[in-house]
Amino acid sequence: MGHCALRTYVMGQRAFTDEATEDDLRAMVHHTKESIAAGAHGFSTTRSVSHMTSDDKPVASRLATWEEFETLVKAMGAGMVEVAGEPRGADGEKARRYYEDLGKLAIESGRRSPSACSNRRAIPGAWRTTFDIIERTARQGGRMFAQVHSRALNVLPLFETHFRRQVGHVARHAQAAAQRAEAVAARRRQAPTPGRDRLQALRGPDRAWRRGAAAGMGLDLRADRHEGPYKSMAELARRRTPIQST
Repeated sequence: MGHCALRTYVMGQRAFTDEATEDDLRAMVHHTKESIAAGAHGFSTTRSVSHMTSDDKPVASRLATWEEFETLVKAMGAGMVEVAGEPRGADGEKARRYYEDLGKLAIESGRRSPSACSNRRAIPGAWRTTFDIIERTARQGGRMFAQVHSRALNVLPLFETHFRRQVGHVARHAQAAAQRAEAVAARRRQAPTPGRDRLQALRGPDRAWRRGAAAGMGLDLRADRHEGPYKSMAELARRRTPIQST
């Protein structure tokens, strides 16, 4: 049972702006119990700042208070709880309090609770605090598990989206640079200075080098040359000649 779906079903658009009322919470408790009884494996929620709607607003479960989350977990009666957490495993005091609250909830509810445990190079070894909390929870009868990964978790954007963003960024800078250069040139034409020719001679080789380097990489930084449509990674892959096995 997904918390965002449950909250939206019960509260409608208010799920994205408001705390739940007592009536809202009673309805969510009812549907949570109903879902578990019907065979749902558990309950999942997210409190992560990375999780947004398509219009860049927090997803519905991020508007829930901890008390709402706690009440729904304790109402389950069976199954496991999955949480995309607020802080990362290495975020110091806030992370410690967060994992201690999860451990307490695992003990009081009897629900299994896997928790992401990450590390940061900036704070090496901070994950040990989370492991200590999980170990202490287990000794007190709670079922709390660490989820780890062999590499950093990140976002892989669509190639086309990434390309358009980069091209737009470069094009805007190039256009702004061209406008500044034109403004400078206009001022110089109106009020020439004695050292202008010498300054242009010094800048000339550098500008020529930049133009040559851009041409060598196949780059055209003029803003009016970057109109779509662009090809996706799948389209580019289909154009390649398949590798022949030997």
